[in-house]
Amino acid sequence: MGEEEDREMARRAVQLSDVAERAGVSVAAASYALSGRGRVSAETRARVLRVAEELGYRVNATARNLRRRRHGVLGVHLPHRATSHEFYMEFVFGAVESCDEAGMSVLLLGEHGARDVGLDAAVVLDVTADDAVARDLLTGGAPVVAAEEVPDGLPRPAVTVAVDHPRHATAVLDALAARGHRRIALLAPGSDAGWARALQRTYRDWSARLDREPIVTEVPFTEHERVQDLLGPLMAAQPDVLLVGTDSTAGSVATWLREHGHHDPAVAAYIRSSVTDALGAEVLALDLRPREFGRECARRALGLIGQELPAEPVTVEFTGPRLAGETRRVSPAAATGRPARSRRRR
Repeated sequence: MGEEEDREMARRAVQLSDVAERAGVSVAAASYALSGRGRVSAETRARVLRVAEELGYRVNATARNLRRRRHGVLGVHLPHRATSHEFYMEFVFGAVESCDEAGMSVLLLGEHGARDVGLDAAVVLDVTADDAVARDLLTGGAPVVAAEEVPDGLPRPAVTVAVDHPRHATAVLDALAARGHRRIALLAPGSDAGWARALQRTYRDWSARLDREPIVTEVPFTEHERVQDLLGPLMAAQPDVLLVGTDSTAGSVATWLREHGHHDPAVAAYIRSSVTDALGAEVLALDLRPREFGRECARRALGLIGQELPAEPVTVEFTGPRLAGETRRVSPAAATGRPARSRRRR
């Protein structure tokens, strides 16, 4: 191709046919190489990808989806009022990253669901038994991946990606016991989502196994500010550590302890977030790595598009969570809002 053709190409959008001609292959072979589909050699694929990069070729996602009779959209459905929880926003960012890499768009689905919007696949997170939108998605035609187990009574998704909450909750409780805590109180999320039920069940089983009194207070899942109304009666049980079930309640707990002059109990969090890190000194917390979780769920959902779904529902474990930090009392710096040094243990 001469300089005149290069100048002409620079004045217009680079076409797939330009890539094919420069790479010395057919248009079909160039399309297969760029999409990762079809039978082309590794050498041909590498050459086409190199030429596409040199020419600045970009896939026209709209045209591609029309050819494939697809919408180019992944739906992501979160629990009601989930925006008050950092975990869910990070999960969405991860899903967007996976979709960006695949040339797909993400549509967040609210209380009214998808309505007339076409979806190629969907991800549902922390589904509860009364979630009408999740039920509609699970009974619809698009493949669905569930992040965490779906309650009994709802249709099963094609794939479930789940955290092993009994194992991780046990690790948190064992770590607290190893630090000398004997009266561990759980501020449990008041939700029938799979992870919430697993956390409370594991705590009660762990307490029974060690012959310890279970101290449980349920906090409304979407009304975490109400936790301060519940702490007074809970403190009568004289716990030496408060294990907070959701990230968004940790700040409310720290505020209440400060305002009421409590230097004890210590605080621990089942879900790590910037809220728990901002307490002035790190608390023991489980880093669920929500962004990676979102990436994984979206990647699996995209992989189901246009494919034959498994005959039986499949469950896979998300292995990303890790334990980090140590239990600490709420520091004076956290109490006054001043920044404090954090010796973060990885």
